[in-house]
Amino acid sequence: MTPPDGDLSSTIALLAAVPLFKHLAPDELRLIFAVGVERSLPPRTMLGRGGERIDALWVILSGQVDVTSPLTNAVSTITAPQIWGAASLVSPFQPNGSAVTRTECRMLQLNAPDVRALAEQNPRLGAQLYHALATHVFRRLRDLTAAAQRRRA
Repeated sequence: MTPPDGDLSSTIALLAAVPLFKHLAPDELRLIFAVGVERSLPPRTMLGRGGERIDALWVILSGQVDVTSPLTNAVSTITAPQIWGAASLVSPFQPNGSAVTRTECRMLQLNAPDVRALAEQNPRLGAQLYHALATHVFRRLRDLTAAAQRRRA
């Protein structure tokens, strides 16, 4: 479903604010949006459970999502515009932690096979996306490791 032009422009602006997508050109952001499904999810909707395979990346366009990490035994809240499940772009992926909507959320669900196919069809987009993904995963691991070390100290 394509939103009206004003809504599409605001959604593209939100996508551009997400670190994973910030280096993509507006036409590439439109391609990302086009392979996604925009959804409204009520509070307490499970996006993914630790140890279970997921094959979707969730872009939080509005709202908050609680992420539980077994590394830190803590819950952190991520707020729009942000992502969860980015590592699903590297198949197969099973998250360690779980994610559940805290508030009502407007989300863009990106099925990983569709995004991988898009990256293969558009080399520049693919290179930018996977570079940003590597940076995102590195930072997330660094932050989780630091938090786990603080909890043990």
